Amino acid sequence: MTNLITAPEQITTEWLTELLFEEGLLLGDGSQVLQIETKLDQTPLSALAFLNVTYSSDAPETLPRRLFLKYTHPGSLLETFEMGRSEVAFYAQARKLMLDGPVVRCFNAEYDGTNAHFQLLLEDVSANYVSHPASQLAPTFRQSEQIIEALARLHAFWWNHPKLGMSIGTFAPEIEVSKDLEYATSVYERWAEFMGDRLSAQRRELVEQNTDKLLGLLTKRLINKRHLTIAHRDIHIGNLLFPRNTEESSALIIDWDTWGIDLGVADLAYFIPMFWFPERRARYEKLLLKKYHDRLLELGVREYSCEDCLYDYRLAICKVIYRPMHQWAMGLPADIWLNHFERILLAYSDWDCAKFE
Repeated sequence: MTNLITAPEQITTEWLTELLFEEGLLLGDGSQVLQIETKLDQTPLSALAFLNVTYSSDAPETLPRRLFLKYTHPGSLLETFEMGRSEVAFYAQARKLMLDGPVVRCFNAEYDGTNAHFQLLLEDVSANYVSHPASQLAPTFRQSEQIIEALARLHAFWWNHPKLGMSIGTFAPEIEVSKDLEYATSVYERWAEFMGDRLSAQRRELVEQNTDKLLGLLTKRLINKRHLTIAHRDIHIGNLLFPRNTEESSALIIDWDTWGIDLGVADLAYFIPMFWFPERRARYEKLLLKKYHDRLLELGVREYSCEDCLYDYRLAICKVIYRPMHQWAMGLPADIWLNHFERILLAYSDWDCAKFE
């Protein structure tokens, strides 16, 4: 394993040559990286570097010339919460199987558990794709179609995949589902205390009744491990790259730190009810759900009816209701989590989730 990058001065031609050799992309015949032009950036969670690479003339023509390096910078939240571990695991486990998925090509994925440092070396696709800052603004309908296509391709590939729970991800047994809900309940109790009289008695009762029934519903749904897939579980406009050519059908999904084995529609229940108000959902929600289900069937998913899909979607809404409380616990501003909570409750009501069983 090459040394993990923690500072930009460590991004050298020698380092990249060694890394690409270890990954089997450079041959041991003297071919090497001659020059790297580096553009630096940073987020609250990680350091970023965009690399334009020049190789020696004997290097393979297939080598990537534009790379994107994402790594831990000391003192970041990623060190505190080990947030890079799961994203590295996704790329390390899945990248060699899903060669044509809605995911940026990955050339290196490493995690140092001793220091809670990670690094990812990805293809720089900025010439053909554009990113948008994380926002409460809903995607356009065209962008929503591109998200649905990306999710359907991702989910269909991993649907009931024989490696799920074996070498790719882990299934959550009943005891883990119970622990997750116990944690959600503890966060809810602290959040409800913080909210005080801003949270009505009616809403308290709604959340508590939802919690009481959710363990049984999730256990019943997940216990046979059928019709499960890899879900991203943090789908919003800031975690996708959209094609500059709007005729392209699919977005690319990035930032994989929350992925896991789950219901496919967990991703739809995240990006639609969390971010859309009822007027927009009334226009597009069921249309997009149908597009998603139809696309799953086209991509080979079997014995998963439209009724099954809608059942899972309602169940996922019942589960995502706790997400704003987790966001509060993480220290995100109220402008984010409060809007999410209000919109989810509106979806919860529209889908009659209080009577869901």
